[in-house]
Amino acid sequence: QLVLDNAPLSYVVAEMRSHFRGQIVIVGDELARRRVSGTLAITDTDAALTFLERSLGVKTNRIGPLILIRD
Repeated sequence: QLVLDNAPLSYVVAEMRSHFRGQIVIVGDELARRRVSGTLAITDTDAALTFLERSLGVKTNRIGPLILIRD
């Protein structure tokens, strides 16, 4: 579990990368700076992405080993 308190999305994604074999890309610097709070299951990529979609209203796309996070 990763507990977040006003953490930038870039930090969350950096933590997720250590548990995901593919690549995770945030589309846009402004989105990377968006802040999030809560608790997520960092080792469960699907659950973490769902948390980000619900918390930040972002969209995620998986293309093979690549995940794109965008507005």
